[in-house]
Amino acid sequence: MRRDKGYLFLATVLACLAAWHHSSLPSALDSCPVSRPSVIACASRHLDANRDRRLSRAELQGAVDALPWHKRGAVKVIGGVAAIFAKCDADGDGYIDMRRGGDMDKTTETCLARCYKRTAFQGAFFPDCNL
Repeated sequence: MRRDKGYLFLATVLACLAAWHHSSLPSALDSCPVSRPSVIACASRHLDANRDRRLSRAELQGAVDALPWHKRGAVKVIGGVAAIFAKCDADGDGYIDMRRGGDMDKTTETCLARCYKRTAFQGAFFPDCNL
């Protein structure tokens, strides 16, 4: 019995290492079905309440507050509103500019760079959007 637990532990550690290694690969090698440009377009369509192609903290917080309780956990995977702005608001002006040349173009390495974050964000806010 003790030997089986050791093998199970080793298999678990190896699976965790494999998952960590895969999640640390550059996003260019990511075969994610949810593209970053698609998430940006869907965010602009569904979360930008005043249609200025900039997402304010208030707009994002309002969208989070409107989520059902079971979808708020997906936002925690991403890190919450403060973490999203820390990674996506390149110029620190309190808005995430989704226009060409804006914050989203300047934060490709930090904002929604990984597949699991794009998938969680889309699943929470606009699961049926595929632009």
